[in-house]
Amino acid sequence: GTSPSVEVAITEMNAGLVPMGNGLTRLETKLLGEAERVASLLKQTEPFTAEQAEEAGLVTLAVDELDWEDDIRVATEERA
Repeated sequence: GTSPSVEVAITEMNAGLVPMGNGLTRLETKLLGEAERVASLLKQTEPFTAEQAEEAGLVTLAVDELDWEDDIRVATEERA
């Protein structure tokens, strides 16, 4: 069978509903110094695919099904 696709969506939570202790949103902190990029992302109403989210800087890594096992193993070993 096929696995379900992953989508990432921008919501009110990303717009500052619950700011961090530094007064910024998590999105503003992740994209620090890129206010125009944050503003553009907040206007996005359609969900991003995992790949689009990675390109937009919303996620650190979008792992595909084929590389999942190896990528998880490497990530685990790096943290150990």
